[in-house]
Amino acid sequence: MKFKNIFCIFSVFILVSTIGLTVIENNQSDADLSDYVFSNGLTYKITDYNSNSVELIKGLYPMSSTNYSGSIAVPATFTSDGTMYTVVKIGDSAFWSCTNLTSVTLPNTITRLGNLSFGSSSITSISIPSSVKIIDNFAFSGSSLTSISIPNSVVTIGTQAFSDCNSLNSVVIGNGVSEITTSCFADCASLQTVSIGSNVKTIADGAFMECQKLSKVLFGSSLTSIGKLAFNHCAMKSIDLGDNIKSIADYAFANCSNLSTVIMPSGVSLGASVFFDTPYQNALNTQHEDMHIEIIILIILVLLILIIAYMILKHRKKSLV
Repeated sequence: MKFKNIFCIFSVFILVSTIGLTVIENNQSDADLSDYVFSNGLTYKITDYNSNSVELIKGLYPMSSTNYSGSIAVPATFTSDGTMYTVVKIGDSAFWSCTNLTSVTLPNTITRLGNLSFGSSSITSISIPSSVKIIDNFAFSGSSLTSISIPNSVVTIGTQAFSDCNSLNSVVIGNGVSEITTSCFADCASLQTVSIGSNVKTIADGAFMECQKLSKVLFGSSLTSIGKLAFNHCAMKSIDLGDNIKSIADYAFANCSNLSTVIMPSGVSLGASVFFDTPYQNALNTQHEDMHIEIIILIILVLLILIIAYMILKHRKKSLV
């Protein structure tokens, strides 16, 4: 009897605990859902309750892996339950791996494109509005973009933001950017032309590395430094680095098998093997070799002249005696 009472008490305790945990989980779930808004098949997360700002997030439900597809028009504002919201960001991974995505239209309220926001998606083109200031890491990495024009409003482009875009053919970088970050456009197999904004001062390590079809690069007038392997294995025949270039790091233009002409001011600090295995470097080596040969010939001629002069003087002395 005593055992049955203890068992009943224990069972009631378990039941109450279970109900309590269920209530807590439901309350927690409700609290989590209160941060999300759903409108016209798109999912948003509230980022600022004071301004009712939201970011577009992935899938049709919070934390869902469901991918968007077809043509998506992101609204500048929308109303839900009597509240008007403003879309200010494309959230991290929002369109990541959306392989059936045909187009995305962005409003001029968007200020930021998050990490991996369009990564590995099937999108082939996009117009970035002039309201965007930041493009985060891997934002378009591995996507199907064929061209991209970055507006002057953008001041920051993250690491590898456009890397591995194998269909990307042309790039225009606006005047708001001061640095092209590490591996930003690396391994874009089809990239042929790049126009770099006038305010870009730094091209970081590996920025355009392994863009093997990149044949034309227009460098901005403010460029002062180029990082390691920045243009390794590209296809330019000639480059004009401008008057303000100060340093070029190791292997920056190595293995550019077509590069024969480089225009840059004197006194630029060069790292190791900057132009390794290029026609330009081979020509420099030949010039140096020719110069060495000329110096050796000159030294030999001077020695011959000295020897002849010495013999003449010696002959005259004998004649005088």
